[in-house]
Amino acid sequence: MNSSFKIVFILILVLQGVNIFAQKKPATKNKKDRPKVTTAPPAQKPAGKIEILQANVAKYDTSYSEAHRLIGNVIFKHENMLMFCDSARFFEKESRIKAYGHIHVQQGDTLNVYADSLDYNGTTKLAKLRGHIRMVEKDLVMTCDSVDFDAKRSIGVYKGGATITSAKNKNTLTSRTGYYHSKTKDFYFKDNVVLKNQDSELKTDTLRYNVGNETAYFIAATKITTKDTGEITTTNGWFDTRKDKSAFYNRSELKKKEKNITADTILYDQKKGIGNLYGNAWMYDTTDKVGLFGDYAYYDEKKEEVLITRNPFMMQKFSKDTFYLKADTIFSVRDTSGKSTVKAYRNVKFFKGDMMGKADSLIYSDEDSLIKFFRQPVLWQDKNQLTGDYMEARVVDNKIQKITITNNSFIISKADTVGYNQIKGRNVYAYFNEEEISKIKVEGNGQTLYYIGEEGKSYSAINRADCSDIILYTKEGKIKRITFVYQPDATAYPIDKYPANEKLLKDFKWLEEQKPTELDFKPVIEFLGTR
Repeated sequence: MNSSFKIVFILILVLQGVNIFAQKKPATKNKKDRPKVTTAPPAQKPAGKIEILQANVAKYDTSYSEAHRLIGNVIFKHENMLMFCDSARFFEKESRIKAYGHIHVQQGDTLNVYADSLDYNGTTKLAKLRGHIRMVEKDLVMTCDSVDFDAKRSIGVYKGGATITSAKNKNTLTSRTGYYHSKTKDFYFKDNVVLKNQDSELKTDTLRYNVGNETAYFIAATKITTKDTGEITTTNGWFDTRKDKSAFYNRSELKKKEKNITADTILYDQKKGIGNLYGNAWMYDTTDKVGLFGDYAYYDEKKEEVLITRNPFMMQKFSKDTFYLKADTIFSVRDTSGKSTVKAYRNVKFFKGDMMGKADSLIYSDEDSLIKFFRQPVLWQDKNQLTGDYMEARVVDNKIQKITITNNSFIISKADTVGYNQIKGRNVYAYFNEEEISKIKVEGNGQTLYYIGEEGKSYSAINRADCSDIILYTKEGKIKRITFVYQPDATAYPIDKYPANEKLLKDFKWLEEQKPTELDFKPVIEFLGTR
């Protein structure tokens, strides 16, 4: 949240001016310091009573409930407060004032209150200010038409709308109704609450602010728009103006430039730039079209780091399909040049169109456009299964250009129901054209076994070849041409003559039952469907 709100909330302290009739008794001033009065009041006044200091005309009006009628330049004193007006009726027995015209209440050197009329009852402790009310505390000003204060209940109320401004900080708060509970030190602003300054705007139906802990509480639908934070929408939360910390509950949302953040609970430390998200946390970059999803997320906006745990997912939208990734932990960071790196740890699975895979861990970097798979990776592409000790895929323009498999490399595809085409070697390189494998290069200990048949007919033969280095050219998942770089040991057998126990190369593993499907990514797919 913008730190300027800290200054804005100080504005509402001016409302404490309605408490001027309920202050503790100060030390009695010397009578020599009092202004000269036209007609003297009773010689002695008990401590805490309202005093008449001045009036041009003063008379006792028995026709109006035994009131003192005061006219012209009237001044009252009550403890450490002075009240000026054009005219007034003073009900001495009730300790009550009804004042009219150019009301000016002065307390101390900084607080001044102006109004058209004032009704104050010292017995019931009820004060009512009406008409063109203006409360001024240094550069802070509140204007409204009606303020009531109940000193016994320690509750102040304004109705009919009020505006609070700060000339120094250019802040403005408006609402239809406001309440102040001095015992709990809570302010409540209600009905069309708008808080504005040059950098931000807050709109809500109800806003609570506690003077004691200097914390604002959002207890209704609230929308905050700021230059640095962007846009925040919530129905429940708080902002500690002293510590610049905030919390948002009940599925709140933050939009900042190209980023959207949503979660059941959002905790944010503005000074440190750190956020913690709990419950269906969703972070989406509208520029890169990358989303992170999980039950817990840690976000450091200064370092541009995101850590997702508790059932985390990642997704990225492309023109034709969407890439989905899941793991036990997903970490993303962006460097100063804008390049991103994503790391996924433990039980990694991913899915994109006709390509899916699994591994123990995965790293992707914009710097080299490589996806690196560690510890027993398996990749399924179209009809092919690729395995090895280590694997990396080069991605160009969101398309796989090349896959490198290092150590114990194995590529397998089904040959209808009769068997499996197999390519094995120390290192294998698979080259792609329009997202299909077009060439396979085997380096070291090359072995192949593939089924041969005429177009549209069943397989008639099996070709078995051993050669250190082999290059195979494929189309539509079938081997069209093969080149043996060094002298091969190759033989073609009629399919019914090939030994059944030699149809699978050593270390053959068909892992189709482990292939990820859309069901593995159901939580995030369903979530995206609701957005």
